[in-house]
Parts: sequence; structure tokens; C-alpha cells
Amino acid sequence: MMTNKTNKIIIGAISILLILCFAVKVTLWGREVYLNSDDHISNVVTKKMNNILSKHDLSEMKQLASDAKTYKLLKQTSKSTKAENTSDYQGKVDNMPSYTTEIDEKNVNIQIAHTGKYDWGIRRIEEQ
Repeated sequence: MMTNKTNKIIIGAISILLILCFAVKVTLWGREVYLNSDDHISNVVTKKMNNILSKHDLSEMKQLASDAKTYKLLKQTSKSTKAENTSDYQGKVDNMPSYTTEIDEKNVNIQIAHTGKYDWGIRRIEEQ
């Protein structure tokens, strides 16, 4: 038969385990919410666009450019050009989430698609 002291220890241990399980669940949920948030995705768009610009791979730029005007803009950038002032979510274009950013003081629409559970890739770039 368990004593009153033993019962209190068991109840205390169970309480601590429940609190720890709840804290882990809330932390994981919060991480998932952030990784799907507009702020995070906007930052991802900026980083992916800056990666494209710094590599300056003309074949990749041509593939992503929606038209000759956009390709010309991308081709004329330097490896040090940066995307700036990326917007929040602008709606869907051709079933792809769309964001707007600035490249060399020109507005550019960027359509993205999932490449993983929490990752995105640029699928199309279009100068406005």
C-alpha cells in the first residue's frame, strides 16, 4: 500500500511530465505556425531571389523569367544586386502564391511553390 508521501511524489512527477509534454507541443506548434507565416515566407522569397542574383546563372534566370523584358532585367544585374522590400502575400497567380520585391528599383512579381514541407522555391519572375 502506498503512503501519502508516495502518492504526492507520483502526482508531482505526473504533473511535471504533463507540463513538459504541453510545453513541447506548444513549441512545435509555434514553430510550425512561424514557418508557414507570411513574414517567414517573405524572408524566404528575398533569400531565394538574392541567391539567384548572386549566382547570376543566366540559364536559370532565363528559365524563371516570364518574358524577354524580365530576362533582360535579370541579365543586367550584377552579382552584388539585392532584392529589397519584399511584400507580404499578394494572392495567387496561376495557382502559385505571389510576392513582389524590388530589383534595381523595379518592382518584380515572384511566384513560388512548395519544395518541401516548410520550404519554397521560386517558379516564375515577372517585371511589372
